[in-house]
Amino acid sequence: MEEKKVFYKYQNLGNDFVIIDRISQKISVDVRKVCDRHFGIGADGVLYLEEGYTMRIFNPDGSEAEMCGNGALCMAKFLYEKGYVDGKEISLQTKGGEVRLYLELRGNRVGRVRERMPEPEIKGIKKLDVDGKSVEAFLLSLGNPHAVIFEDLSAKAERIEEIFNGDMNVEFAEIISPSRIKLKVYERGAGFTLACGTGACASVFAGYRYKGIADKVEVSLPGGSLEVEVMDNRVYMSSEPAEVFKGVIENDC
Repeated sequence: MEEKKVFYKYQNLGNDFVIIDRISQKISVDVRKVCDRHFGIGADGVLYLEEGYTMRIFNPDGSEAEMCGNGALCMAKFLYEKGYVDGKEISLQTKGGEVRLYLELRGNRVGRVRERMPEPEIKGIKKLDVDGKSVEAFLLSLGNPHAVIFEDLSAKAERIEEIFNGDMNVEFAEIISPSRIKLKVYERGAGFTLACGTGACASVFAGYRYKGIADKVEVSLPGGSLEVEVMDNRVYMSSEPAEVFKGVIENDC
């Protein structure tokens, strides 16, 4: 009989993850099977918790990502509520760098979480030819790569991802006011998701640097809204992640 594999399902604004605690159980899963919404648990990614408060992130296609903002929020809630940490501040290690998380506690539960992203790195502006249309993409890294386009060309998302050889998270941002943007994100290895934390932060930072938006912005995503703030050349976001359920995998996943 195969070993039972305990998993936890978390989400933030509908961006959902399966968390596997590899500290308490030395197991792995078939990421593609687990993320499949028809034949598996269903998720936008799998998060492994490993020693040293390290989070590894896997996309639904099985590829490994460097960083995930919503995933880090979920992992912070997991770490506190499962007893791994007892303070209000957490340092989480990822392939994309250190993430600092600040917890708002409600009794013994975690409410809102504020997250300081890895330091943003501006990569420049790239002119794209999208089926004959000239498009500006603002390139930057927040531990993972982003191309922010201030126009809703989401219908052309797959074509734009092809231009970047499948190696870019692409944001389509619409500036509603200096303090509010509307956003759709096509994530590398996942496609469109209901929300993307690093995508929201990348879009606000690019808008702040190039488009004159405010340093504190409400980002409206298909799964809901979150708050993003630029302070001392760092980007912070705040939201309220939630545990959905816990289960056991007993098959070949």
